[in-house]
Formats: sequence, structure tokens, C-alpha cells
Amino acid sequence: MASSKSQKILDKPEARDKLRVAAARLFAEQGFSATGVQQITDAAGVNKAMLYYYFDNKDKLYEALINEGVWLIESSLSPAVVSKQDISDRLRSFLNSYLTLALDHPEIAAIIFREAFGGVEPGRRKVAEHIRKTIEQMAGMMEDAAAAGRIRADIDPLMAAYSLLGIANMFISRLIVSKAAFETGSLVENIMDLFMRGVEARKE
Repeated sequence: MASSKSQKILDKPEARDKLRVAAARLFAEQGFSATGVQQITDAAGVNKAMLYYYFDNKDKLYEALINEGVWLIESSLSPAVVSKQDISDRLRSFLNSYLTLALDHPEIAAIIFREAFGGVEPGRRKVAEHIRKTIEQMAGMMEDAAAAGRIRADIDPLMAAYSLLGIANMFISRLIVSKAAFETGSLVENIMDLFMRGVEARKE
């Protein structure tokens, strides 16, 4: 157990934030395996004891960042899932939050994407479960819209969900790889126009 003196030295919340920010940048740039504890603590400007105090080890720090990313994305989708608005408004709300999230937290987005296309355990399982849940929730929204006559009944809800998320993810991928930023409002409107033209129920 730490002495009262060492406890005062370690118990500095700003050190935890410095570690989180430094680790997110390094994990995003180099991946989990290529990033060492010493690199993280050097970049954060703290000693190794701080990392072990707040996160136990590198694995737990990485897991904390993945959990943060998953929570942020699920929080951005939640209002659209429970909303009673028209499907176009619900999807527009989600896309706006989702894309803004990537702009505000590009390192977290990069970590989530890295895990989605390979990654390491247990992060890979966590992200895979998150993607499955997100797609199912979006597909449920599509089913609601089809039942209300807002989108075509012959549209596969899962295919529609994958398609919409895939379009958004292409722009996030460009942001991560090429640092190609985007203007969220106009991008959302363009995506929605393209998507709704394909799935919207046609008037007889």
C-alpha cells in the first residue's frame, strides 16, 4: 500500500489525462504492439509509476481508450434510436453526432478503426460487439421506417444500415489516413440526399 506521501504524489488527476492523451496519439499512430510504456510516459511527461497507478498496465490503458470510444459512439446513436422523429431526421442526427465525434477525437476514431480491421484482444472483441450492436440498432430504425411507409419495403434493413454507416466511415477513414477534414453539416446533407434517394418509398 502506498504511503500517505507517495499517495499525494500519485493522486494527480491531470497525470491520468496526460497519459490518456499521449497514449491515444501513440496508439493511433503506431498501433498497440509498437507502442511501449516508456514511450507513453515520456510523451505524457510523467513517470511509469503514474501509468501503473491509474491503469495497472498498457493493456488496461488501451482497453480504457477503446471503452471511451465505444461509449462516445453509442452515446451519439442513442438519441436517434429512441427518437420518434421521421427517419431522415433520426439518421441526420446520428450522422451529425458521429462525424463530429470523429473530428473532435481523431485519435480515438483511429484506434476504433484499427481494432475493427484486425487489432488485438480483447479490444477486437469489444469493437466487434459494438459494431454488431450499432448495425442492429440502425437496422431497427430502418424497419420502423419501412413499417411507416417512409422507405421501400423491399430494402434489406441490414444492408441499408451497413451502406449508410459505410459511407460515413469512408470519410472518417480519409480523416484518419490523409488528415482530410470535412464540413460536417454539408457532408451530412449530401450523404442523406444520396441515401434517401435510394431507399425512400416512391409515391404512386
